[in-house]
Amino acid sequence: MMDWIVTGFESTGMFITVLLYFAVLVLIAVVASYLIYKYGIYLVIALLMVLLIAVKLLEKLIQLLVWLIKKSGKTALHVEKLVNYED
Repeated sequence: MMDWIVTGFESTGMFITVLLYFAVLVLIAVVASYLIYKYGIYLVIALLMVLLIAVKLLEKLIQLLVWLIKKSGKTALHVEKLVNYED
């Protein structure tokens, strides 16, 4: 019996989460539509430029994270060889 209740709560929580995400996306779309209507194509160009810059920064951040992960992996491997866990 409790399994059904827990499953019901989880399903309701997922439904509410999806509903909130959808509401936020609709709100963003409404605000964007209003701003485009009010300010025109210049706003679209500015938003695309900001999006491009954000993507480039995200790309650099991902490259940095990959570099750090590789470096930490090499360091861990080196320490493991020094400690010699095999013996």
